[in-house]
Amino acid sequence: MRKLLGMAVVFAVALSSCKKDEVKVCELNQSNLLGTYKPSALKYKASPSSPEEDLYLLLEACEKDDLVVLNSNNTFNYVDGGTQCVPAGDGTGSWTLSGNTFNIYGQITTVSSFTCSELIFTAPGPIPGSIRTATWVRQ
Repeated sequence: MRKLLGMAVVFAVALSSCKKDEVKVCELNQSNLLGTYKPSALKYKASPSSPEEDLYLLLEACEKDDLVVLNSNNTFNYVDGGTQCVPAGDGTGSWTLSGNTFNIYGQITTVSSFTCSELIFTAPGPIPGSIRTATWVRQ
């Protein structure tokens, strides 16, 4: 009986010492948002009930390798990376984050998902009721 109880104690100690996989929590804030991103998806819906269109497919190859660098002073650099577009698409501007409202390129967007490695945000489209969704992947 003692042997069985001893094995149970050893088993319980072994189980309690095992580390569980930690889930990385990534709070949406200015500090966590800083960094370099590569746009990886661009979707459009003409209305909430219409099918989603993949606008990323329509981009030129030279636009698909560009980078956006969010700086700590609320400026950003748009870098025409890899294959250069003619003319080059480099640029700068400002950005802000307030709650889940992300303002960049003068466009007010809503962050729908942020995992520290991926940023997804939406904005109204050009037609009332339409919506654009962009996905950026951290580099």
